[in-house]
Amino acid sequence: MATATGDEDQQAWAWSYISGACLSLERPAEAAEAAATATRLFEVAGDTAGKAVSQRVLGKALRESGRAEEALALHRALLDTSAGDVPGLNEYIQALLRHEIANDLLALERWPEAVAAYRTVTTPLAHGNLDRFQAQALTGLATALHHCGELPEAREHLTRAYELFRSVGDTTSAAETAGAIERLR
Repeated sequence: MATATGDEDQQAWAWSYISGACLSLERPAEAAEAAATATRLFEVAGDTAGKAVSQRVLGKALRESGRAEEALALHRALLDTSAGDVPGLNEYIQALLRHEIANDLLALERWPEAVAAYRTVTTPLAHGNLDRFQAQALTGLATALHHCGELPEAREHLTRAYELFRSVGDTTSAAETAGAIERLR
């Protein structure tokens, strides 16, 4: 319908939702194509908030397609750019980008850099009522710390992540985290 009416902004949002669906279906190459299309359409429509969202997803799709270096370059280029004038959106997008950068570094097995990057994610998100997101960041931090040989600190972060996953009802992630804690004993 958006195509039939020539509404580029709605077309962009449709492609953005398609990219998210493709990621959920573990089809990252298709997700990257859809996110790139969404990004182009958002740019034409002048929708900076939508463009910021689609570019972050594009980076995630690139990483999940085995192109973590490209994802890292994109996410770093987006850091400190404006997502528009929606109150609080810039801060939120910046927190998401810091998390994506940390995930990119983790995928690249650049453990010390990943530790440093995750540390920039966990502090601001602790005050944003984003418990599941914070738990994911703590899990990534713990993984990087584990690879750096910092087992007690890794266990501490995994324990906190486990509690957060349980508090939001994410039983699958809680069980995975409990297994990771057990493996560190």
